[in-house]
Amino acid sequence: MSIVIKNLSYEHSDKTPLFHQVDLVLNKGEKANLIGANGTGKSTLLKLISTTSLPAIQLGGTAYYLPQINTNQITGQTIQEALQTDKKLQALHRILQGSVEEQDYIDLDDDWQIEENIAQALQYWQLEGKDLTLPMHQLSGGQQMRVYFASIHIHQPDILLLDEPTNHIDQATRQLLFDFLDQYRGTVLLVSHDIELLNRQSLTFEITTQGIQAYKGNYDFYKMQKQEELSSLQHRIDTLSKDLRQVKTDQQKLLQKQQKAVGQHKKAEQKGGLPKIVVNTLKNAAENSSAKSTEVQVEKQQKLQGELWELKDQLEQVKPFHLNFNSSNLHTNKVLFQVKEVNYQYESTADCIWSTPLNLEIRSGERLLIEGVNGSGKSTLLQLLAGKLQPTTGQVERLTPNIVYLDQFYALLDHHKTILEQAQAFNHNLLDEASLKNTLFQYGFRPESWTKPIMQLSGGECLRLTVCCLNLSLASIDVLLLDEPSNNLDIFGLESLYQALKTYQGTIVFVSHDMNLREAIQPNRVIEM
Repeated sequence: MSIVIKNLSYEHSDKTPLFHQVDLVLNKGEKANLIGANGTGKSTLLKLISTTSLPAIQLGGTAYYLPQINTNQITGQTIQEALQTDKKLQALHRILQGSVEEQDYIDLDDDWQIEENIAQALQYWQLEGKDLTLPMHQLSGGQQMRVYFASIHIHQPDILLLDEPTNHIDQATRQLLFDFLDQYRGTVLLVSHDIELLNRQSLTFEITTQGIQAYKGNYDFYKMQKQEELSSLQHRIDTLSKDLRQVKTDQQKLLQKQQKAVGQHKKAEQKGGLPKIVVNTLKNAAENSSAKSTEVQVEKQQKLQGELWELKDQLEQVKPFHLNFNSSNLHTNKVLFQVKEVNYQYESTADCIWSTPLNLEIRSGERLLIEGVNGSGKSTLLQLLAGKLQPTTGQVERLTPNIVYLDQFYALLDHHKTILEQAQAFNHNLLDEASLKNTLFQYGFRPESWTKPIMQLSGGECLRLTVCCLNLSLASIDVLLLDEPSNNLDIFGLESLYQALKTYQGTIVFVSHDMNLREAIQPNRVIEM
């Protein structure tokens, strides 16, 4: 066995449980996904496995843990330190200069080919010629990730624990990573929202607050199995609902029978055909029998009702959530934006952001991808189109009012409001309170969540609430301006977003590194900044 976890539970410092009684087994060479909703503990579980200090976790070999990297916060580390080769290189150089210190030989650990191994790894990850003493913060985000991948290449650990490894990387690096993992002979457990990467693994584990469930296939296989579970659950609900209706019908018939029996006893007593003592005896026997029958029927109904509520609750938790943006009613090829000689200067900079002012026309029906390196002004252009920024020079003409700007932080929402307050603020169609609350329920927000502050919502919940509020306020959306909208979403939120964008009929202008999002939108024009 490569990774064995038995009965592992974890709770936060405030005693709030994160996950409960997790059991997981991975054999040597197996490659598995770890999926789950935001906040279920995927990253925490990877980190716990990497520490190997817990009795509930056993590892059969060396492990390399690559956490989610915030490329903007890497400071004070050189390339060779990030490669975890600095001690070996320094020891090797001292030995080659004549050192006989025992510690140098311990640090080198007989790795006399370390320089050749580093060179091969840097070449594979397209970093050849890089000065190993160069600070990491001088590299781009994609280059930083390639340095960490090169470290894996050099050390060849038995177990890889990867947390969102395709963040910050371009398509070429992504393909290098896929090829490397395909050839890697060790064990892999990874967390990712990259569907193509998830589909290249042979096992999938889904973690929830109640534990972990194994599926013997890739992500598509997992989805197929979940659909079968969903169908089975729906069938059980339909069967129980039918049984419950029958019990209610039987109960009604029993009540009518009891009322008829009481009426017959009264008639018999009035006619005087039977002695009073006999009538009373029959009456009491009938009432006792009726009471017992009624009690049995009530218990049966309550039991079925309880089971039905429980199954419906399970269904709500496992069924995929479908989002939709209200589509545009505009005909295609109508001019929506005219950008004329536009440039923008931030207060903190001496010059405008673009060396040449922008001239751009965007028409209805277009799906426009904005590309460029960090700092090239992609997000600035989106904010100028949205009217959130005013150009320093030039003019932006917006020829439709129904424009929606959606970024990774869901800035459309007021994070100090509750869910219900936010919906009320966007209730431009003046729905009555019952209809408004029913709309929230349709978007997956139950009554007990309506007072929850937005700042406590996950990325997926923020996405659902944003779409809910947009559809409350706008009958149609002519333009979607999207700035990395798939960041901060779990795999389930991503699936909902992809499907919503596939079905949306309107104009989309977007910035995204997410190849799956690009595939969902299918841009018909690209602007390079």
